[in-house]
Amino acid sequence: MNQSRDWYSLCSMSPRKDGNGRPLESLLAYVLDDVGAQDIQHALGISAATYYRRKQQEDYPSADELLLIAHYFGMNPVSLLLSFGLIDKEDTPAAGPVVPRLAVITKREVKAKPGKKTPGLRGSSRF
Repeated sequence: MNQSRDWYSLCSMSPRKDGNGRPLESLLAYVLDDVGAQDIQHALGISAATYYRRKQQEDYPSADELLLIAHYFGMNPVSLLLSFGLIDKEDTPAAGPVVPRLAVITKREVKAKPGKKTPGLRGSSRF
């Protein structure tokens, strides 16, 4: 393979995007008013330098990062994982919207039906 092509493919790698082609920060700014980089850093529990380095990597956001963000902002974690392609729709019985209506933000326990396969997560578990 051509060495310059390898370098170009490495440089053109970009972070995961949702189904509409938006990076995580753009999705959160769209669905949650006034959410920015500093809010995401707090949700992930990392420094600004780590966040800016991490958000450039092609495996960002990982499943673990999306779960932390969903928990921090009171979002639907399954829908967020679906949005970024880390789980398949066939693996989820009913995902619902990424951000539930204000009346249903309370957490509820979800029990798997007997014989149902647990959704598999794809993605890096490291930060």
